[in-house]
Amino acid sequence: MTRKSRLLLRGPLACCWMALVSSLAWAQTSAPYADLVAKSVSLSPNQKSKAAQLFSTGFSLWQGGDFASAKMAFQEGLDIDPANPEANFYYGDSLRVLKQRREAAEYLRRASTLGAGSPESFKARTALAELAKGTVNRRNVN
Repeated sequence: MTRKSRLLLRGPLACCWMALVSSLAWAQTSAPYADLVAKSVSLSPNQKSKAAQLFSTGFSLWQGGDFASAKMAFQEGLDIDPANPEANFYYGDSLRVLKQRREAAEYLRRASTLGAGSPESFKARTALAELAKGTVNRRNVN
């Protein structure tokens, strides 16, 4: 690293540089779902708001143990904003509890990849391990 580049990393451009590096890292880990990410990035404010409302409703239903209804709310939200890592996790977890294992695994993989490093990513990895073992435990994972 040159002296000039070291100075840039300490100055006002440091935050921009770090944001760029983070964005590139996220894009690389999300590559299998690039089409979903592209759709989510292009949402209008109204679409984002509608998806957020559906995710909030789905989460309330999930917390209350109504997984069939939560599944419906999350699916409608994911039709709008398919790259939302949290919604992918809770949708996948609802499917898992409803014993729809194959579909659950896909959405849990999405959550793990799209939300890399987030709590839902770790929860998704745990749920995937449980699916691999053939266990379906309903526990409050929030």
